[in-house]
Amino acid sequence: MGGIASGLTEQSFIAAKQDGVVRLVGVRTVTNSEGNDVILSRKAQLIVESADGRELQSQSLEYGTVLLVKNQQQVKKNTKLAEWDPNNKVLITEQGGRVRYIDLIDNVTMQESIDDATGKSSRMVTEAKTEKYQPAVSIIDADDKELAHYFLPSGAILTIEDNGEIAVGDALVKMPREASKSEDIAGGLPRIAELFEARMPKDPALISDIDGEVVIGGLHRGLRKLTVTSGADSYDYFVPRGKQLNVVDGEHVNAGDQLTIGAPVLHDMLRILGPDVVQNYLVDQIQQIYRLTGVEINDRHIEIIVRQMMRKVRIVHAGDSDFLVGDRVDRIHFSAVNAVLRSEGKKVAVAKPVLMGITQASLGTESFISAASFQETTRILAEASVAGQVDHLYGLKENVIVGKLIPAGTGVSSFRAKYLGDDVSELEKQAREEEMQREYQPESDSDISL
Repeated sequence: MGGIASGLTEQSFIAAKQDGVVRLVGVRTVTNSEGNDVILSRKAQLIVESADGRELQSQSLEYGTVLLVKNQQQVKKNTKLAEWDPNNKVLITEQGGRVRYIDLIDNVTMQESIDDATGKSSRMVTEAKTEKYQPAVSIIDADDKELAHYFLPSGAILTIEDNGEIAVGDALVKMPREASKSEDIAGGLPRIAELFEARMPKDPALISDIDGEVVIGGLHRGLRKLTVTSGADSYDYFVPRGKQLNVVDGEHVNAGDQLTIGAPVLHDMLRILGPDVVQNYLVDQIQQIYRLTGVEINDRHIEIIVRQMMRKVRIVHAGDSDFLVGDRVDRIHFSAVNAVLRSEGKKVAVAKPVLMGITQASLGTESFISAASFQETTRILAEASVAGQVDHLYGLKENVIVGKLIPAGTGVSSFRAKYLGDDVSELEKQAREEEMQREYQPESDSDISL
């Protein structure tokens, strides 16, 4: 499938693939003026189950999706379950009342434009040149009391006139989604490389460190202050002006929820949510790119790479071990050392998981032969010689390089010991000597060079 063709298959709804029962997870809704339930939660999930509780279908639902079914409702195949605007994201108001514009000034922070296709005029928020103006919309009641306050990002399209009435659950503004990019494999490869190398995304998103309530502050030196508070704990985040927020003032968020639009930073996810979430995220994101082009890859192949990316840990407390704080050590070696310390009643070491890109993971392998064959050969061999390292040839690559049987399949030492006898090394030595004699034995005296 080409990039243009896949870009045209943007869906605006989800339908049941089989008969079943709807189960809603993490869903918080309000009813809009049309009587439809609109999702307000950021991590809602719709699941269709069989009568015996087996999961048949699962779909994540984003903020602003219109839900067309109820929890535990029986549905038939092809029943429409939910729908959304494929071209715009929306900001849903949780309060009904009168709309009041704040710092929305024509040709300064707001521009009116006419759509050539429809002929309709719309008002779009533009970025002010100074921090004096902070475009926002307030919802007020009949007594002019403010019920809700929403800051508006640049590019937002206003759907309600100033002093107009708005009902609970209606869209206050629309924010156009990014233009559809090429979704073929060529367009997705930069994203795959970004994930496998664990690089900083081009458009990084801020994620919350704790569960709590969001408080949106004003601008200071071009940055908007966001505070997430939970009891006595609070975390401050500073968002560049014009960056689109993913939360509203007073919204409750969980640890790991995105506060701004963009791609989450993998290292932040690892620090806040742990290794399991990062591993699942990597596999899902990479598979998503390949599935868009019709390429099916079993998860295990990607999981093997992800496992190598997360095979190191960083020492936080050395305990009674010989590790140094800040050292990166192999996870298996770290566990083995701690097991010995624990059996001896000593203080174990403490470490945190580390995420490395595949290039860095290849250079940090235990085998210096394997690492030297990849990149920076001179440096790696020089460091190995200075440190007097010994390569035990435990992996596949180093065994291929030196011409030995790889430790896989019938080459595994336990298999060879079982089927070829206990003294495998002597057998191999004898076979190798016989092979060399056959290769270098001259057929006649005339083959000997004098």
